Amino acid sequence: MIVMALPKPVGIFDRDAEWAELTRFASDQREGATLGVVSGRRRQGKTGISLTWCC
Repeated sequence: MIVMALPKPVGIFDRDAEWAELTRFASDQREGATLGVVSGRRRQGKTGISLTWCC
């Protein structure tokens, strides 16, 4: 498996484990469809970290 090294932006405070997991998931080279679920308590930055990673 090749893991793409994408540095975490300065604007994201903490969230090292979450950023690493998103990077691992997005760089997965296996064939076929995959589904990622981002879950957690409200107002904890799920949308922010997801949008930062994809855009």
